This record gives sequence, structure tokens and C-alpha cells, in this order.
Amino acid sequence: MIGSAFAYPPSFAWQGYMPELLSPDKDKKHEGKGREGDFGMKIFYYTKIAGFVVSDCHLVRPVLWKKEQKKELLDNLIVFKKTDLENGITEQAWQKKYDETARLIEDDNQIIGFYGSCQIAGIK
Repeated sequence: MIGSAFAYPPSFAWQGYMPELLSPDKDKKHEGKGREGDFGMKIFYYTKIAGFVVSDCHLVRPVLWKKEQKKELLDNLIVFKKTDLENGITEQAWQKKYDETARLIEDDNQIIGFYGSCQIAGIK
């Protein structure tokens, strides 16, 4: 579930910046915008419907605690900046998130629990 990302101690960069997500059928023309955040919960169902025999299924939720792990978050922010701005995030709000993320990276006492991913192995 996309709403399960967290930072501890709590941070605006992770709890205060979760734009509403749209279902993909509501805005198909904007790649990277409005993605369905709950698709991972549905992947087991769709895997079975497609005729696969599920051999393994896990929910994986990375925890970033090393500086080199957390640094990649800044790279991703830069890559998706245009999409964020097109999605209605103001330049000021984006910069606030960027600055706070940069601070989290430098704080050795800060962890970030990333979004959970459903991983499935199947055979057809």
C-alpha cells in the first residue's frame, strides 16, 4: 500500500507529502501521474487469473538506513520533478521536500521505511 511509507523520526518529506493518486483508468494520458498505489495488493489475484501457478509470494518493505541507500531518493526527486509540478505540486513545496530529504540523508540516526512491494513467482 502506497500510504505505508514512513520516516522515523517523522518527517514532512514522507508523511506530509502524499498527493492523491488516481486509478490508471481515470488519467491514462499522463505517464507517471496518477498511478494506482494499491496495485501490489491485486497482483496475486491477476497472476492467478492469468493462469499462473503461484510458487512464492512475499511482501517486501525496504528500510533505508545507509547514506548511500538514502541518496538515491534525491536522484529520484530530480527525475520526477517535472511530473510533480505538472501534478499540482508547487515549486516551493517541491523544494521543501527536496531540502528535507537532503537533511534525512545526512542524518545517521534517520531511517526511511519505503513502500511495500508484493513479489510473486509463478509458473505457467
